Amino acid sequence: MASPNHCDKCGSQLSDEGRCHQCLASKEHPYDSSIDATAPTYMISSELTDQTATDSTPSDCEFKEFGDYELLEEIARGGMGVVYKARHKKLNRVAALKMILGGRISSEDDLQRFHIEAKAAAGLDHTGIVPVYEIGEHDGLAFFAMKYIDGGSLAQNVDRFRADTKAAAQMLASVARAVNHAHQRGILHRDLKPANILIDQSGQPLITDLGLAKTTTGDSELTKTGAVFGTPSYMSPEQPLGTEFVTTAADIYAVGAIMYDLLTGRPPHTGKTAFETVMSVRNNTPPTPRKLNPQVDSELELICLKCIERNPDDRYSSAAALASDLENWLAGDAISVKHPSFSAVTARWMKQNRKLAYSVFAMLIGVLLIVPSATIIFGNDSSIGKVYEHFPAAERPWFMAIESLPHWTPEVSMVSLVLLIWPSLGLWNAIVTRPKSIRHAASLGGLTSLVCAGIMIAATGWLVVVLMTADYSSTHVRVLGEALWLKKGATPEAARDAANELFEGLDAVPEELRAKVLADRVFNDQVARGPQSLVMVGFMSWVLALPIFYGTVIAHILQSRNLRFWFLLPRYALAWLSVTVVVVLSSAYAFGAIIGKMKTDKLEYHVVMVAVAGLVFFLAMRRWRRTTAAPMSQLDSKPVTPAPV
Repeated sequence: MASPNHCDKCGSQLSDEGRCHQCLASKEHPYDSSIDATAPTYMISSELTDQTATDSTPSDCEFKEFGDYELLEEIARGGMGVVYKARHKKLNRVAALKMILGGRISSEDDLQRFHIEAKAAAGLDHTGIVPVYEIGEHDGLAFFAMKYIDGGSLAQNVDRFRADTKAAAQMLASVARAVNHAHQRGILHRDLKPANILIDQSGQPLITDLGLAKTTTGDSELTKTGAVFGTPSYMSPEQPLGTEFVTTAADIYAVGAIMYDLLTGRPPHTGKTAFETVMSVRNNTPPTPRKLNPQVDSELELICLKCIERNPDDRYSSAAALASDLENWLAGDAISVKHPSFSAVTARWMKQNRKLAYSVFAMLIGVLLIVPSATIIFGNDSSIGKVYEHFPAAERPWFMAIESLPHWTPEVSMVSLVLLIWPSLGLWNAIVTRPKSIRHAASLGGLTSLVCAGIMIAATGWLVVVLMTADYSSTHVRVLGEALWLKKGATPEAARDAANELFEGLDAVPEELRAKVLADRVFNDQVARGPQSLVMVGFMSWVLALPIFYGTVIAHILQSRNLRFWFLLPRYALAWLSVTVVVVLSSAYAFGAIIGKMKTDKLEYHVVMVAVAGLVFFLAMRRWRRTTAAPMSQLDSKPVTPAPV
């Protein structure tokens, strides 16, 4: 049983008037946070809603006094606090009185966050931020009093600003100035949205609700690694990763998301649930404002898109820079954001369609490898193409009829393939994919190598198998042809002896069966050479694709040192060439061992080549640092003047 000075329901101490403010502050209110992704959720946000109570009037309030304040009406309520319109009895001043919801305190975090909001707001003095009059505690219930803004929030006035783009730009410029004021004093809001921007009677916006504010000058137990705060539809892509990734760029993104909402009638990201919205923020890119509203000014669209860039480094460097661009746009002056170039548009498309772009890039690499190879193999001057010169009446197969190309095409293709295309594939792979680490570069290089190997096998693997089996068949057909069409000076007996040597035991087969037995023998020999042909296909794919793998890794290592491209290029070429020499020699010996035809007569020469290649690789990949230290005699003879700070 509760004591006479304590509440019968919650056990809290009663006020002097015999009322329990904990129970009164926790009374039911028509609010549901699961309706909209722009509303708060307990896991993501704990800010107030901007929903005015429809059933709270001075006449039906259960108590009218709270310390020095007379409570007039409840104006907002959320997961952490409730706000009343109140009048200071001594000063006769109307204020907004915010107190913590005592019935919903599950830990000390909410109370500490409540004090952080009060102190953060009290430390900011700007016309665009709602000022704090008083911070205190009454009957065990923490509260703070703010200036009462009677014009409603931006969420309640959104239709007016959507209809007037210039008024919206002017309002957002003022908001950006206020945000910059907070950033300069080490305060991040982290939950900017239309409901947290109040509009006074003169149309001046004021930022409120710093319940999720974070200081950049110190650490707080409330901002632990992995904590996620904010409103899903207006939070930046890095916010779901945790508070350690949140910087001033998150607030700039939120201002841009509000601008996007005013220009298009919807936030950049929406979803049926808060989780769906967060996943959209993390993984999707919103359509440009002009796609949703063709009436949007192109320069204003550029400002908006600059704010909501996925990469924080690509956004405005400060909220003041954003405000300056908005003010310049209003004045008709040039803005700092320019229309993206073709390369920038291409890079953006590749970021938005990484899988498709990577697939196209890998296919282009495969084409670059195949086309020169095709001109070399099937061109007019190739051994395969020349055979049809003896049969002018016969029609060439379509893939061997490359007659329109100049005669020097195969030579140029060979030089381009060996000296330009093949070595540069790893470099371009690193430039396009932009790996973040050596491990990432290795995975991307390996994936590109596998794709290219697959393309090579699909496009030319059949040719290797056919050539190896046909080479065996052509030898037998040539011997049999010489037996049928004797050369000058040859005798039938000599041709028959050659055939018998090639097919030992053939003379013992009855003459009426020799043709069939010979055909079966040739067929079976061709089938037996199939596995060896497949090994050759794998070896060729390995030799062609592996350089892309280590080329990507080499290029990434050199790129990470911020070298100029024309200085990076020769070092990459030397390093790639040295590794390629080692790979080709070791692969040749390994392949020879597999098929049983390894030759070691030039082993010593190859060992020397490998040693030289290793030295070249070391010199190409070494960090060459140019010393800037002057001799001590020069330092002693010249006075040293400290540089100005």
